[in-house]
Amino acid sequence: LPESKVYDGKADEPEVFIYKTADTSKTPFDGIKDLKYTYTYYSVDEEGHMTKLDGAPKDAGQYRLAVSAAAKVYSFNTVYVDYEITQKEIAITPNAPENKIFGAADPDWADYSYDEDEFIEGETPEITGEYGLADYEANVGEYDFTLGTIEIDDSNYYLSIDGTFTVLPQELTDENIIVISDCRFKDDGWSYPGDCIKVIGIVNGEEVELERPVYDEATEEYTGTDFLFVSATRID
Repeated sequence: LPESKVYDGKADEPEVFIYKTADTSKTPFDGIKDLKYTYTYYSVDEEGHMTKLDGAPKDAGQYRLAVSAAAKVYSFNTVYVDYEITQKEIAITPNAPENKIFGAADPDWADYSYDEDEFIEGETPEITGEYGLADYEANVGEYDFTLGTIEIDDSNYYLSIDGTFTVLPQELTDENIIVISDCRFKDDGWSYPGDCIKVIGIVNGEEVELERPVYDEATEEYTGTDFLFVSATRID
């Protein structure tokens, strides 16, 4: 038996044996007449406890095989072999767009696909749930896909998901910026080059106060905000 294999829906039995003698003056040989084998299979839990099985297992898990042999003029030691059947991977592929503009609606997290041909022939596991994003707060940035609540009802398989989702900055133009006169220098006022104004943006038809940006004089750009500024008009 191999030390491990990926779940394939089949129950395997040993095919090859090596015989050794305790007498080093004799050469090991490959054939013994009337040799009979007895296989005893056990499942093994995380604490090492063994449970006897009725036959060779096919499901994913940790196992131990006891091989006993008998022949007329020979005596044999029982040999124990540990092996594992690992779960078969099913990859989840999100079908939603890879990005959205800040403030736009989230995509349908239940819109995903997977290759049903990866299931063992004759098996029809059910996959349900919605995928998600790690540490997602809908702010501008890049987020790793997670399985979220997606699960499969067959323990012989495990699910995986890869990739990232990007939230892009919302672009504000002269047409959708409301500029309010606010020349009081305090924490809730914003200081622009040569101006003292406070800006409220319109996102999806709703008025949203922008995260306070930082103006970089070297690049003449605003940073530290979820919005891209095209311009803003000063009101005296």
